[in-house]
Amino acid sequence: MKAIIINSVCKYGSTGAIAYNLHRFLENKEHESIICYGRGKKYPKEKKLVKIDTDPEVYIHAVLARFTGLQGYFSNFATSRLLSIIKEFKPDVVYLQNLHGYYVNEFRLLQYLKKSNIFTVYLMPDEYAFMGKCCYSYDCERYKTGCNRCPHLRDYPKSLIFDTSKLLFNRKKSLYGMWKNIIFATVPYIVDKCKESKINKENLFFKIDTGIDLHGKYYIRDSRILRQRLNIPDGNKVVLNIGSLSSRRKGIWYFIEAANRLTDEKITFVNVGFDGDSSICPKNFIPISYVNDQDELAEYYSMADLLVCTSIADAMPNVCLQALACGTPVCGFNISGVPYVASEEFGQFVMPFDIGELACAILKAPLKTARRSDECRAYAESRYSNELFLETLEKLGVSKGASVRIGLA
Repeated sequence: MKAIIINSVCKYGSTGAIAYNLHRFLENKEHESIICYGRGKKYPKEKKLVKIDTDPEVYIHAVLARFTGLQGYFSNFATSRLLSIIKEFKPDVVYLQNLHGYYVNEFRLLQYLKKSNIFTVYLMPDEYAFMGKCCYSYDCERYKTGCNRCPHLRDYPKSLIFDTSKLLFNRKKSLYGMWKNIIFATVPYIVDKCKESKINKENLFFKIDTGIDLHGKYYIRDSRILRQRLNIPDGNKVVLNIGSLSSRRKGIWYFIEAANRLTDEKITFVNVGFDGDSSICPKNFIPISYVNDQDELAEYYSMADLLVCTSIADAMPNVCLQALACGTPVCGFNISGVPYVASEEFGQFVMPFDIGELACAILKAPLKTARRSDECRAYAESRYSNELFLETLEKLGVSKGASVRIGLA
């Protein structure tokens, strides 16, 4: 099989890691694979990782998209490069991930794939595929009847002046219509929402849990030295959150407010990825800047008694999967794709935006035992095996969906 994997980035970030892992998996299975991506650094020693865009073109695309509202209409030079690669390589399957990110003219690309009848697997990492311009719907349900008068113009992908959500929605609907050689494959929450969209009612869908590196990166670590370095008192419960304060979607303010309500308890709150003013943090709160080292991040997961995910819009938060793999149960708001990450035994999900209920769940969560840690790890192994995830994507490509249609939603 010959495959092309298309994404905004390569190697880093959740989608970049998936793209690279899928590429390596296919190569190890003796398939031919190329990654075409638009942003980030080049990898000159790896010839099959092809950066199609330039930094100036990405910047121009972003500026034009913000002023015109036409996300995905620019980067035409990069798109021409990409189409030339597709024509020359003649793939049997194209795996699409993020088409937003100001690096490709998605409409030219989708039109070419449809016209050329190239089997396409659209791995939707968010909700962008079935909405006009947005990556997440939040509380908006206009995608069910047709996007218009977008209430989230200033959210990424940002539009400063014009509301083009109806135009973009109808353009996508036209492209996806009567496209028999595409499957939309992603986590159950996104599939269920996508099927409600006016865009995708004729298309095929495949539900699949995402996978993570359970053995090379995310596994139970000895975190005693980390705990000592952070001066966390003996006997204190450790509650962890991963995310940046500047991201509205990550909802870190709710985590900080929960900490404010529990300052008299033997609980230490740790936020990795904190990018705000530390003076706003209560005395029981440890702000940690972004951690790039995945081994160190796995130590934070392992150290915690509870991972709290305050995201208010997410497909299937990787932080929850990674925490479970490192032996830590999860808690979060019962919103978006968050409650899909774990059964009731390993996850507690409270009323969205209710800080009181969130604080109560944190307070009631027990200190983690070795047995509890092993149970969380076993659960992650049963659901989030990277090998199973990549193997399923390979089967989708090899058979063009035929051999796994039993899983079609």
